[in-house]
Amino acid sequence: LLADSTNAIRQGYTASERVVGQNLETIFRRTNSRIIIATFSSNVHRVQKIIDNAVLCKRKVAISGRSMVNVVNLAIELGYISIPENVLVDINKLKGIPDKELVIITTGSQGEPMSALSRMATNDHKSVRIRKGDTVILSSTPVPGNEKMVANVVNKLYEKGAKVIYSDIADIHVSGHACQEELKLIHSLIKPKYFMPVHGEYRHLKHHALLAQELGLPSNHIFILENGDALTYNKKRFSITKGFAPAEAVFVDGLGVGDVGSIVLRDRKMLSEAGLIVVVAALDSTTNRVVSGPDIITRGFVYVKENEDLIEKARVIAEKALDRCINSEKNDRSFMKNAVRDSLRGFINHATGRSPVILSIFLDV
Repeated sequence: LLADSTNAIRQGYTASERVVGQNLETIFRRTNSRIIIATFSSNVHRVQKIIDNAVLCKRKVAISGRSMVNVVNLAIELGYISIPENVLVDINKLKGIPDKELVIITTGSQGEPMSALSRMATNDHKSVRIRKGDTVILSSTPVPGNEKMVANVVNKLYEKGAKVIYSDIADIHVSGHACQEELKLIHSLIKPKYFMPVHGEYRHLKHHALLAQELGLPSNHIFILENGDALTYNKKRFSITKGFAPAEAVFVDGLGVGDVGSIVLRDRKMLSEAGLIVVVAALDSTTNRVVSGPDIITRGFVYVKENEDLIEKARVIAEKALDRCINSEKNDRSFMKNAVRDSLRGFINHATGRSPVILSIFLDV
């Protein structure tokens, strides 16, 4: 048996979707302003409930968000969503519809930065602006790890003057995952000989495994795997192969997929945190003397016009480091670059407490 573990740490039963429908109806009946409601686009039954309540309260329905539009259109085509004629309106043609006669169903219930609701909250949506008095409903609970993003969206909505209703305030969402009592029922009905908990963080998998043990399954018949591991059955024996398949995160950058490694990411992180300093100097290839520079160029480190004294001191430090190398006849370019970088790094760290990326560029003329 492989079974979902997302709610394995929650006691009791998962509430019925009927509860959500009843509470949404109450909110719809009591609201005289425009309603904007965010939910999972994959929850077709929830979307149908929202449409039913909109029809009941004589409201038009507009759909926003690419995945929501795609799912609703496909569900209507396949007959999974029923919507009366003249109820569905184009999100780009809302002018002339009174606020009290409009419901907007949108994506963004998890606070995703580029979702339709997030763009509404930041006034970046091309068709919808949050207005004072709007009622915004988040018909979901934050997925573990998304709490901060959801809180940011809620705060922005409040700042715009909207009334926000979310899971902490009203019962407007029930989980789609089984809680402990339902998981126990599944185990009791199926009576598996072997069990592998799936779908959840490691703590969820562990709790589900302990639940199976409490129901009498031996611990050596329970297997907790990580992404990429393989569970092999051969001649009544199981074996786990660690790292059987690549399952780590793949970084997509422009047209490149997986071609940016940890070293490049480390450099980008350093550049984003403390900026860049470039030391440029021209050297005579024959005498090895400084012909021009050194000059200091910075990006993302300090505002040059307000820190000219610091930049000049850094230039002097670089110049002295170059002179020491030349006077001691240490003419190896790599040695000179390292010497200038090390001298400048010590000075910058002492003067500012920062550690920017420092590059030395020497041109032979």
